[in-house]
Amino acid sequence: MYKQRDPKHKTFVMAHCWSLLENNEKWVKRNNDCHPLKKKSSTCSLGSVQGNEEDEEETASPTLRSAMPANKRPPGRKQEKERVKKGGDHAVFQTAVQEMITSRKELEAGKKQDKESRWMEIKALEERKVKIEEDKLETKKMKQECKIMFMDISGFDETQKAFVETMRAQILVSRMEVNGSGGENSSA
Repeated sequence: MYKQRDPKHKTFVMAHCWSLLENNEKWVKRNNDCHPLKKKSSTCSLGSVQGNEEDEEETASPTLRSAMPANKRPPGRKQEKERVKKGGDHAVFQTAVQEMITSRKELEAGKKQDKESRWMEIKALEERKVKIEEDKLETKKMKQECKIMFMDISGFDETQKAFVETMRAQILVSRMEVNGSGGENSSA
């Protein structure tokens, strides 16, 4: 059949493809039509097409033919466009878009909560760092004050003794103010 329709009368070399497609509705209907470029002639009659089909059936594998279901032809592009215009898939697309929008909103809300929680964690960490630094400074200051308060000044000259006594007096005043104002307890 291909050889008759082909202008150069070449043989059909894609028999393995034909065995898969021959039961498809498109090709079954097409077998009854003449080649679109050739004029209708007596060779395009139904009898000659059926005779050629019988020759093809003999060459094709019977197992492949029986395995191929006679499927209906899928809708064409125009039919699909018309169906979409009429709203055939409108509800499906609308629900899919709506689901995407809600999932995006949920994701953004989750991101916002994550940002807020991370910010709170960072803030808490910074506050802890500041508190630790303050504690370190307070400990260092306390050690220095203890050294000054418990320093042996028996071997110092009069100016050194006066300096240490002045420092001790300042330490006592600062500790009395802290304890008197209800602030930190500086007992060590």
